[in-house]
Amino acid sequence: MSETRSIPSPGSGASPQPPRVYPRLNRKLFILQWLALLGGLILLGGGAYDFYRSLQLGKVGRQVVGRLHEAKIEYTNRGRPIYKLTFDYTPEGSDTAYRKKFSVSEVQYHELARVGESPITYLPDDPEYSQVGAESRRNYESLAMGAAFLLIATAVAWFLHLQRNKVETFVTGDLAQDEPVQN
Repeated sequence: MSETRSIPSPGSGASPQPPRVYPRLNRKLFILQWLALLGGLILLGGGAYDFYRSLQLGKVGRQVVGRLHEAKIEYTNRGRPIYKLTFDYTPEGSDTAYRKKFSVSEVQYHELARVGESPITYLPDDPEYSQVGAESRRNYESLAMGAAFLLIATAVAWFLHLQRNKVETFVTGDLAQDEPVQN
């Protein structure tokens, strides 16, 4: 059996308890911290670009009438329906026709499937970037997920920092800063 020794603090008869340290958990948390940081930055960057493009659609986007090519309901693994409509559209002054699949709400799906056409808003400099409908929608999802990942990375870094400080304080014997002196 292995012995554990604790270092007594100067001037006290009782030895302080060492802080609990979990090396495997800390290693996993360290990896989680870096993955969350990397994922957060990627999502934040992609979300900012997507948000910028959706703002451009609202400002300089052009509209044409798109013809419905296909209406399809797909299901997730949990059985939740995803309503998809595929439209064909040709930008003004172009000979190139585009076909794009859009995810829409259930109400939009039934309305547009019944009508068979819809306005398609596209960017003149990049006609592949488009949205179905007259209004441009702002996409916040990636921005919010990126911010959440960065918050997780910050919380894990803070936890690891606190744990490192407790160990350092114990090893150096400098308990006066962390614990009040009792007479």
